Amino acid sequence: MRYPIRTLAMSAAAVAASAVTALGHAEPTGSTPKANSTVARLPQSISVTFDDPLLKVERVILTPPSGKNAVRSFAISPTNKRQLVIKTKRGEAGQYNLYWKVTGADGHSVTGRIRFKIRSA
Repeated sequence: MRYPIRTLAMSAAAVAASAVTALGHAEPTGSTPKANSTVARLPQSISVTFDDPLLKVERVILTPPSGKNAVRSFAISPTNKRQLVIKTKRGEAGQYNLYWKVTGADGHSVTGRIRFKIRSA
C-alpha cells in the first residue's frame, strides 16, 4: 500500500512544481515599430506590449548610431497596464536598440531589447 501512496505523492509534487514553473515573467508580445523592422523615420512614440501587466519601469534606453540616449520620457500606459510607452527625441538614420528593465505583476524584474532601423532623419 505504501508504494501507490508514494507514487501519488510524487506525482502531486511534480504537478505542483510544473505549475510554479509555468508562471512566467512579463514577456513582450509586440512593439511599434516591430522588432527587426525598418521604418522611414523615428516615431515620436514607441510602444512595447507585454503579456502581463507592469508594476513599474526601472530603466529605458534607446541607442541610435550616435550612442546618445534618444529617450525623452517613458511610462506605463494609463489605459493599458501591459504597455510601455516611450517618447523619443529627434532621430537619425541607422540602427537603433531599445533596452528596458520592467517589473511585472509577479514582482520580478525583466530586461529585454528590440532592434529596428530608421531610413532617414
